[in-house]
Amino acid sequence: MKIIRKNLKEGKIRIYVDNMEDLWYLHNVIEPDDVVYGLSYRSKEVKGDRLREKKPEKITMWMGIGVESLEFHPFSNLLRVHGVIVRAPQDIGLYHTLTIEPGIEVTIEKEKWERYELDILHEGEKASKKARIIFVSIDDEEATVALMRSYGIEKIARIGSGKSGKQYKKSPWMKEFFGKIESEIRRQMSDSKKELVIVGPGFVKDHFLSFLNGKYKAIVESVSQEGLTGIKEAIKRGVVKRVESDMRVVEECQKIEKLLSLMAKGSGCAIGETEVKKALDLGAAEELFIINKLMHKKEDIIKKADEKGCKVTIISTEHDGGKILKNLGGMAAMLRFNF
Repeated sequence: MKIIRKNLKEGKIRIYVDNMEDLWYLHNVIEPDDVVYGLSYRSKEVKGDRLREKKPEKITMWMGIGVESLEFHPFSNLLRVHGVIVRAPQDIGLYHTLTIEPGIEVTIEKEKWERYELDILHEGEKASKKARIIFVSIDDEEATVALMRSYGIEKIARIGSGKSGKQYKKSPWMKEFFGKIESEIRRQMSDSKKELVIVGPGFVKDHFLSFLNGKYKAIVESVSQEGLTGIKEAIKRGVVKRVESDMRVVEECQKIEKLLSLMAKGSGCAIGETEVKKALDLGAAEELFIINKLMHKKEDIIKKADEKGCKVTIISTEHDGGKILKNLGGMAAMLRFNF
């Protein structure tokens, strides 16, 4: 994400959408009653009483949509903004869906930008400059290739080894197996720089690293299980922190783990909406954690946190930490002092 222009007096911020992670940040910032501007297609307006005998011509135009709802599915690569056209060369007042995807520019207009919303955009801009991570979890039967996104782990491919029975480790199946995995890594590396982490039980991961022959800088980590379970085990052990110390998923999960530790001690935290509100009223809240799905529903709580000088952290429900917070009521706070 790149912030191209910011005019808070007019309530407008223009943004270049760089990658899929940016859509997650925008989804957490855009809300009903905002106006989102971007390029889209409409049927060319035909004036007069002439009947349209042919399919209407589609033309590109810059338009503003008064937001009524958003549609975002993680890993879909698209954010859809539904609403009424409020600015455009034609069709004012008609419904339209504006599609936001990587590689385009959009302008978001709000009556007032809240501090936490600006923080989200700046965090997204900072995150886009950081390397993402490719995970390969491998054993002698299959490999799982996954990407670490800002909001969780996305499984990209499952590659079978083709091994049958007890075969010697240097049999032809291994070279072909490793070649398929490398092809997938190369494909994922084609659009931007990423770090490579290879995990798995046993020694196949080490043979694969030797096969790569220094083509990619990689970290190798032993885990007890294969697949996504093995990847999550490596993340929990801190392998990502060695690659990229402040990546969002790691930060969020570590904060939730710290929260759980305070819960076990019975002090230093407020859990659930009632306790969080009380902590904010007393000025006791130091950092508010709230799941992304509650952001716009509980905006009054976020605004109060801003007013009280309490840091606001949006937690994605696409990873285990976010799911834990959701089960705790969707919000919690670390305290400056107990009450």
